[in-house]
Amino acid sequence: MRGLSSTATWDERLVGKVRQAAVMVLISGDEADRRILFTQRAQGISQAGHVSFPGGGREGEENPEQTALRETQEEIGLDPDDIRVWGRLPARMASRLHVDPVAVVGQWSGDHRLLQPNTVEVERILDVPVKELANPAARVTWELSHGHSGPGFLVDGVFIWGMTAGIADALLELCGWAQQWDHERRVPVPPEFR
Repeated sequence: MRGLSSTATWDERLVGKVRQAAVMVLISGDEADRRILFTQRAQGISQAGHVSFPGGGREGEENPEQTALRETQEEIGLDPDDIRVWGRLPARMASRLHVDPVAVVGQWSGDHRLLQPNTVEVERILDVPVKELANPAARVTWELSHGHSGPGFLVDGVFIWGMTAGIADALLELCGWAQQWDHERRVPVPPEFR
């Protein structure tokens, strides 16, 4: 996929200053029915209810792809052999969170029988059509009471915001899937998705 980097390194300027982490953006389907997989975090863990991509912190000398593949297997049970890594998004999306996240993009079959979610971490798996994410009616600017805001999505009663929405927004733009939307449509982040 054009625009993705194949470089598998962390930003060395940030090593030791912020937590190194990687997320896996899983894409399935063909051109007519492209889908992106999200998870909703389980109750009882940090950021419960938050919609995210599978991912987490670097362990040892892992590169971003290794971290994203390991975390994906831990969270949703998808074997790394069932993922074809395309590359990674070029930009970091959440420096103010004291995390240096790398968004690794990969393709999988979309066969949910391959998934075995870790119910301690994952409340549910969401397989969202790209056409629904790109629909201008689903696009919002999320905002928090202290002034932070960014691109977001409201799809089938699910609110996607923060770093996850920033990555999804960047992916839509990079792939040419984005449509014009009303950036002035501002929506506070619902408490159940914080």
